[in-house]
Amino acid sequence: MTNEDEITENNPTDLIEKKISAYIGVPVKPTNCNQFEKFDGETVLVETFPFTEVTRLTIDDKEITDYVIDKKAGLIYLNQNYAGFLKLDYVAGLTDDEYSLYIEPLVNDIIEYENDSGWTKNASSIKEGDVQINLDTSIGKGALIQKNLDDLKNRFNTYMRMI
Repeated sequence: MTNEDEITENNPTDLIEKKISAYIGVPVKPTNCNQFEKFDGETVLVETFPFTEVTRLTIDDKEITDYVIDKKAGLIYLNQNYAGFLKLDYVAGLTDDEYSLYIEPLVNDIIEYENDSGWTKNASSIKEGDVQINLDTSIGKGALIQKNLDDLKNRFNTYMRMI
């Protein structure tokens, strides 16, 4: 972690959320997204998902309002075939429940870990005179945070698609 990436007292949560989002590959908070493409079909594949709502969908500047969305899959099913230039405005991110369940506790753990100034924080062993104690670093706070990040990445990996 470089100095410019360090967590500050001003707003550590925003920085941590951005890092978590980048690591797991999905926005952790509602994020306004735009998508522009040449389109021909009945199904729109949303680039950033999971998404929570469509704020505006136009094809060749004609607003489309009749569609069904599959938020988790990132798909919008149109009621007919359309061709033209698609403009899509939508909100992507985890739900409030997902944020509360997965992200909030992780953010708190990371803040606690970063503020830990104890001399054993990252120690793998402690030596006092002729006695050395080897610590199990696989259960340390840093290792648990990394495990939780990896678990989240795997959980939300289902949102990744192959095209």
